[in-house]
Amino acid sequence: MKTDDLTGWRAFVAVAQYGNFAKASREVNTPVSILSKRVSKLEDQLGVRLFQRSTRVVTQTDEGKTLLPKVRAFLDELNEIENTFSEKKELTGVVRITSVSFVAHNLLIPIIKDFQKIHPKVKIELSLSEKFMNIIESNFDMAIRIQEPEDTELIYRKLAPNDLVFCASPKYLKLHKSIQTPDDLLRHNLLFLKIHESCKFIDTRKPLKKFSLEKTIDCDNGAFLTDMALNDCGILVRSIWDVEKHIQQGRLVQVLKKYPLETFGH
Repeated sequence: MKTDDLTGWRAFVAVAQYGNFAKASREVNTPVSILSKRVSKLEDQLGVRLFQRSTRVVTQTDEGKTLLPKVRAFLDELNEIENTFSEKKELTGVVRITSVSFVAHNLLIPIIKDFQKIHPKVKIELSLSEKFMNIIESNFDMAIRIQEPEDTELIYRKLAPNDLVFCASPKYLKLHKSIQTPDDLLRHNLLFLKIHESCKFIDTRKPLKKFSLEKTIDCDNGAFLTDMALNDCGILVRSIWDVEKHIQQGRLVQVLKKYPLETFGH
């Protein structure tokens, strides 16, 4: 008998429990004719008689009496398993996420806040890092990154464009020579991550590293470079997601708006 067809077993238990087909039919809300066909089909598949039938009485055979407690236990256990998941209304467990720091600070906080209101029993483990990690080997459920993954087996989606902008503090711009074109950058200290040095200006296709002759600091932490710019240390090249709030508050001023860099990470 096919293991995914339990209707015969359920009919067998119902008839055995209520003593006849008519009463079993009323209790399980199934027509007598269907119950009878299911039991007969089960008997044919097993090759044994489970009931002795007469016009008024239905009695179990020895084979039926032997099977009944085993089948009833199996069906009870199956019902218990199904109820365990059907009654589980709240999500529980752990979600492990790795994200670049500036995305987490600027985008994830309200998302996590709303998610935990809906699913308070879900624990979130968040790792903030600029470094690319293998999410399978590191046992992460999800990664938020600014570059396409090298592993073609991964499923990924673009969340938003990662536009790079030039900006500096008002004090720095007041004390240094004005910036009207990319060539003016040659006279300024540029603050950018090494991963951005090959990014090109859209109009000239010249890479950023061609304009960094005055660069005096290399750093692999974007948040630190942002703080450097806030402290009047140079022209910052950073994702709009990281500096937008500072620009809105007037702590940084965007420059070279007419000369955009290509979107980093595609």
